[in-house]
Amino acid sequence: MRSMIKPLQKRVNRIFCILLVLSIFSFHSLSAQDSTLRFQSIIQSGIAVGENHNGFVLQAVNGIKKDRWFAGIGLGYDGYMNNTFPLFSDFRFDIGSKHEAFVYGSLGYNFPFKNKPDKSLGSYDHYQFSGGIYTAAGIGFEGQIFKNKNIFFTIGHSFKKLKADMWYTPCAECDAPPTDKYRFSYGRLEFKTGIRF
Repeated sequence: MRSMIKPLQKRVNRIFCILLVLSIFSFHSLSAQDSTLRFQSIIQSGIAVGENHNGFVLQAVNGIKKDRWFAGIGLGYDGYMNNTFPLFSDFRFDIGSKHEAFVYGSLGYNFPFKNKPDKSLGSYDHYQFSGGIYTAAGIGFEGQIFKNKNIFFTIGHSFKKLKADMWYTPCAECDAPPTDKYRFSYGRLEFKTGIRF
């Protein structure tokens, strides 16, 4: 499973970079067209599924939609393995004559919550987590439920990184123990549903 996740993550990163470049050029070209800009919000939640762990995710995104393109800034909660709060840019492109499908890509940074070391790492009593990169990309399908309000479902791949420094409290007659440094990289599938309005 791990051998599959690394190549998959590389492909996801390439896809996101392509989406980002296309978004920039598309917004620039659309600015000269008769297409109105409008504010849009997205609320979505779901589950992140990894090798041997699942986690709840919740995100809120606010941004601007122009024709088929959307660009915004999002903040969320990611409960996969170690709790984090990702802050990210979000890009979407609608597909189909009725805009019933879309592709999306996100890039940002994970801010760590107050996490405790996993039991498999031992009984550390001092630890300090720091954040890392967050990416996501996938495809979604949506339908209108009310005027200017759509419900959608997405499937995609996301990735987050964390760092942690951990150490024990030494006894009174002991030398200070060395700090153990850990680096966590989590690739997982994400299934989400939400509302765009």
